[in-house]
Amino acid sequence: MLKKLPSEFVAQTGHKERAEQPPKSIVNLASSELCKFQASRIPDKPIWAFQFHPELNVEDNRLRFIRYLDGYTAYMSEQERAETLKRFLESPEMEQYFPVL
Repeated sequence: MLKKLPSEFVAQTGHKERAEQPPKSIVNLASSELCKFQASRIPDKPIWAFQFHPELNVEDNRLRFIRYLDGYTAYMSEQERAETLKRFLESPEMEQYFPVL
């Protein structure tokens, strides 16, 4: 699923939770500074797991963040919320290889 992607790519995230230590049988396929296990799979099974959203583009992820703003950012000031919204990045590889149907 990820073989066409470059070794480094931008993906849309939005989770407060993350896997810190998955089972030993899991194959780790992608990581980031924020999450060691961004994508993984179970060998010999058609099971893949993502801690990012390949189906979202930057605008959809911003809208998602705004929709859940109170739950995601109850601890943030208005300035921190505004700064966070500015940090969303385009994810062209996701849009190219995982187009929304």
